[in-house]
Amino acid sequence: MKREDADPIAAPYAERAVFVLPNGAAILGRPAITTSIRQGFVRTGKVVGGGLVQDGLTAAGDLLYEWGHANLELSPAPGRTRRATGRYLNVWKESPDGTWQVIRGLSLPGAPAAAAQSVSVPVLQPRKEDVATIDGIIRAFYDVISGPAGQPRQWGRDRTLYVPGIQFVAMSERNGRPVMDVMTHQEYVDGSNAAFVRDGFFEREIHRVVSRFGNIAQVFSTYETRRKADGPVVERGVNSLQLTWDGERWWIASATWDDERPGKPIPPELLPSRTPR
Repeated sequence: MKREDADPIAAPYAERAVFVLPNGAAILGRPAITTSIRQGFVRTGKVVGGGLVQDGLTAAGDLLYEWGHANLELSPAPGRTRRATGRYLNVWKESPDGTWQVIRGLSLPGAPAAAAQSVSVPVLQPRKEDVATIDGIIRAFYDVISGPAGQPRQWGRDRTLYVPGIQFVAMSERNGRPVMDVMTHQEYVDGSNAAFVRDGFFEREIHRVVSRFGNIAQVFSTYETRRKADGPVVERGVNSLQLTWDGERWWIASATWDDERPGKPIPPELLPSRTPR
């Protein structure tokens, strides 16, 4: 269940199996079931934890009835997770060649997953060193979210960096298709705070490209992510930040990011230059 590939998940279903969704819609045939699973990944994100737990199994003639529950941790976007629960029932039938296939499947919604607890973000005055220069605001952008497991994040300080009503855009890919997750600052905080504090999270800038005209600036800031300050790099990517100068301070007007992935490396112009030996 930790793979995004729908084919192995649908493989146990018979060619003309019937799968009933939680909303009561029936899907006929393995190809359609595979498509439904694949579309589910696009909607909800990949499974990054949890799984299916079998609660019971009983035989009746050439049929097996299996039932259980699901407790899944889903990742709709990098750095964000949510919990999904449910129940399932599968009817297995032995084929003439001795293999067993699911001929009927039923998925039922479980108790609604607890919503992410809203994190209280204090209202603070910006630090002069955070907003007086482009270098200062980019440094603060990374500093406020970084820290070891158990350390609260500086969400109040973080909020002082952005224009009111800022929206973040996290880009990712699911099944080869670009996916855009748009969120407010509060939604980002609520969706990422628990994981940051539980697991530790350090994000460090390794390269920056700035284009400025008048009172606006476009910044491509390349980053690498670790769980511990001295731990291995677990992720790299690029933040695209648009900044504005109001005559007294800099503001982050928009923030969009995308992670490096297989087949889509960060281009050389967005990486540090290698020193010739």
